Amino acid sequence: MPNYAEHAGDLPLPVILGTIIARPANGGETAMAVVVSALGGKLGVHLPDWLEPSLGNPAHRQFFHSWMFMVIVAVGTVWSVQELWKKAEELEAESKASWDSVLKRQKELNAQLCRFVAGGVAAVGLGVALHLLSDARTRRGLAPL
Repeated sequence: MPNYAEHAGDLPLPVILGTIIARPANGGETAMAVVVSALGGKLGVHLPDWLEPSLGNPAHRQFFHSWMFMVIVAVGTVWSVQELWKKAEELEAESKASWDSVLKRQKELNAQLCRFVAGGVAAVGLGVALHLLSDARTRRGLAPL
């Protein structure tokens, strides 16, 4: 059965995906995109076990270790990332159309924040999926819920 360290081994993929999604429009702040993605990935790869700890817990491998939970997380992740990405594009368009330099900068920063959050959300979603897929390969598998 995968343990904490084995699930931590899944962390690079969510970090890479999150960083790509959170990529700064102007090429700057890449370090922040990596940090946000790393935090999101760390949360995602361990979230099911934090919600349903395995040690002495008869409810381990219930809802938060189920195929249904993976579907809910996947749908929520895709929807959230799409909405955040659309909002970022709207803010960037408004920024380009703005004459006021302060408002322009505020919209640019808000757009980048949307991208960072989208990267973090994507990293959480992929982290949860990798955790559950790893658990699905074990003898106990995942709950069908």
